[in-house]
Amino acid sequence: MIKLKDLKFVRKIQVSLTILGLFSTLVVIVGIFGVLNLSQKKDDIFSQYVKPQKITADIYGQFQSIQFLMLQLSMEGFTDKFTENMALYKEKTEFIDSKIENLIEANYSDQITSDIKVVKNVWGNYKTVVADAIIGSSVMKDFEMAAIIATTSGEEVGKELQKKFTELNSRLVLKSEQLNSEISETVQSAILWILISALLGSSVYLLSAFKLAPTISKPLNNLRDVVRQFALGDYSMELNNSSHDEIGELTASLKILQETQTEKIYAAEQIAVGNLVKVTPASEYDTLANAINKEVEILEKLISEANKLIKENKEGNLEYRGNTSMYEGAWLDLIKGINSIVDGIVRPLDESARVLTLMANGDFSESFEGDYKGYYLKMKNDFNLLRESLHSAISGVAKSAREVSQSINEISSSSEQMAAGSLEQSQQASEVVSFVDEMTRNIISNTQNANQMAETAKEQGVKAKEGGRVVEETIVGMMKISEVVEKSATTVNGLGESSKKIGEIIQVIDDIAAQTNLLALNAAIEAARAGEHGRGFAVVADEVSRLADRTTKATKEITSMISQIQQDTLEAVTSIKEGSNEVAKGKELVTKAGQMLETIIIGAGNVSNISVQVAKASEEQSSSAEQISSNIEAIANVTQESAQGIEQIARSSEELQRLTEHLEELISTFKFKNSEGNNTFSVQKNKKLIS
Repeated sequence: MIKLKDLKFVRKIQVSLTILGLFSTLVVIVGIFGVLNLSQKKDDIFSQYVKPQKITADIYGQFQSIQFLMLQLSMEGFTDKFTENMALYKEKTEFIDSKIENLIEANYSDQITSDIKVVKNVWGNYKTVVADAIIGSSVMKDFEMAAIIATTSGEEVGKELQKKFTELNSRLVLKSEQLNSEISETVQSAILWILISALLGSSVYLLSAFKLAPTISKPLNNLRDVVRQFALGDYSMELNNSSHDEIGELTASLKILQETQTEKIYAAEQIAVGNLVKVTPASEYDTLANAINKEVEILEKLISEANKLIKENKEGNLEYRGNTSMYEGAWLDLIKGINSIVDGIVRPLDESARVLTLMANGDFSESFEGDYKGYYLKMKNDFNLLRESLHSAISGVAKSAREVSQSINEISSSSEQMAAGSLEQSQQASEVVSFVDEMTRNIISNTQNANQMAETAKEQGVKAKEGGRVVEETIVGMMKISEVVEKSATTVNGLGESSKKIGEIIQVIDDIAAQTNLLALNAAIEAARAGEHGRGFAVVADEVSRLADRTTKATKEITSMISQIQQDTLEAVTSIKEGSNEVAKGKELVTKAGQMLETIIIGAGNVSNISVQVAKASEEQSSSAEQISSNIEAIANVTQESAQGIEQIARSSEELQRLTEHLEELISTFKFKNSEGNNTFSVQKNKKLIS
């Protein structure tokens, strides 16, 4: 058995009308022939004049909607609705085209058909000239041109089309009024039968209202609530309707809509959490699904572009930038923003690499000059502080090197003077030894001939006088030796003082080297903090550290040599002092010998009487002469040791000079700027730093 809810709307209405027809059949049959003419005329009015009026009104309404869409397309603020507006434009143009073709194909009067064709031509001009121009300008982002077209040509065509519609409607209204007057009489005669039919129809209506209407209104109300929730974005409501009528079909369609919208909502939620998923369009008109899929494609391209940019930067290709030609709007701004971030990172790195390259080549005259902020400003200040510290340290080393070089020159000059003095002292000592040897031989001869002194008193007196002269010459020679020894002592003492000054300078150099090493360590720490971008800076810091180590090593070697020189100088001073003491003793002995010779000269006449005393005195004189000879030999040995010490000092000075020249050569590879902006140290000339 067929249930009422399973009947289609049309069937339900047919049932109601059938019942109504049963009651009104007789009335209709009676009046059918009277109203046939009326019906025919009404049909003519409706089909020929009323229906065209409604269609033309619909066409003009759609045209006004298209004009509004064109205005939106000409305004920049509706750019995000471009796709939606184009879809509406397509839908409305298809509606107008189909309705105009239907009007032309219908069998209206020639005048009406002619008016409809004029409307078609005007509408065609609007589509091909005005609308296409506005759409093209909107696509090219030339909204000013689009607005001009919409407000000039668009308005003109709109007015012309409105005029044609007004003329067409005027003709239709005039004709319908003529036909209406012709059927007014027929209407009056049919009113009675219509009243009867109305009464019967009311009976059927009441029956349908209380029996048939609830079967239609209740499910419609349910669908209204569902559609209202859909409009609010709530697609969670259940759709249950088992009927097979139009309401059941509408429910099924809404269920499909619910499923497709739920799928789109799920896709949007997944995209929001970073899971790029696409949706299946329900049809070619599913603009929302197409828009979501297009958004996913753009996001995939952006992610791919970002990954490529990250990969290139990790591999050190800092010249790579994101491709901006494939994007527009906010996506274009995003890629440009990322590129600007990379530019902001690369610019200080390029400048630091340039300055580090100059520093690695020894040129400290350039500094970090870029205009930076934040961490880059701190990096710039630290970098320039390091450059200034290295500048000060190496400048101090260079200054100390020059002072050491000057001191070494003074030592060399003193060593040369000492060597000359030692040579002169050695020569005079040799002469004294010769004199003493001769005196010793004379004394021995006197001792051997002491027994014959009486017979040769006269001859002995002469020889005694000669011995006195020799002693006087010996005293003079001893005086010269004493002066040379004192001069040597003074020179060696001066050398010791110079060695102390050199030691103080070397200590300053050692302190500077320690400070340079500390600065290099700080620079290495800063380079490590900079990561990959500080690798070049770390190389320079390592080179500076090695230079500081080499300087420390050189200063230690120089210190060791200076200590040895000081020790040798001290020993030379001690030896010279001992030599001075021996010379003093020699002088005393020579003076005593002179006094004894004077006694011999005075007592020459009494030689015979005191020959025994002369022999004894000769023995004492021989012993004294031997002691003098021994003292002179000691002086010669001291002089020789002094000469060796001076040679050692000269060799140490030469080695110190060589190390100083090597240090100057290292420093000469650096370039700096003084307060006037000129190079402080730049080149080397004759192994000397010049300003």
